[in-house]
Amino acid sequence: MTPNFAASMYENGGGKNLGYGLEFRSGLEIAYKLDDSSHLGLGIYHLSNASIADKNPGEESIFLSYRFSPDLF
Repeated sequence: MTPNFAASMYENGGGKNLGYGLEFRSGLEIAYKLDDSSHLGLGIYHLSNASIADKNPGEESIFLSYRFSPDLF
């Protein structure tokens, strides 16, 4: 299980207007070791400006990941 947090700068363009130039992302990923060289994970993230602006629509993302790391030596 891996929690994470990040801050980023945002500039309004052709996509969704997130309401402010400073955005924060928080999330959690859970991964399961399948064998010695691979992992399967599921994660969720929330992106918003933490209500420091009048507009704060926020975004959520759910993702599935697979990591393969063969032992080359």
